[in-house]
Amino acid sequence: MAIKREKKFDTTKIGGRIADLRTKLNMTQDELAEKMGLFVDSKKISKIENDRTEPDCCELVKLAEILYTTTDYILTGKEKIQPPSSFTLTPAEQSFILALAERIQSC
Repeated sequence: MAIKREKKFDTTKIGGRIADLRTKLNMTQDELAEKMGLFVDSKKISKIENDRTEPDCCELVKLAEILYTTTDYILTGKEKIQPPSSFTLTPAEQSFILALAERIQSC
């Protein structure tokens, strides 16, 4: 009996997101390949962007770094969830931060 795995992300859109991020940075495929380093050339970048191949784990991390994004965005298209802008500190946390700020100011 075969186990059916559910896809967590649409692999046919990964290349499009990479191409979009690259072009927003006014970067050519050659320039991206050069920044990626050894074993990656513009042909590989083209294949990734046209969804003919997928980046491996190491390449994915490097792409995210070079393109100023997250691996989550490249894989899912979802932006990183930001914490709420307002939150409450406990009295102990407030005291700690105030004491730390005073120590920094006294340096």
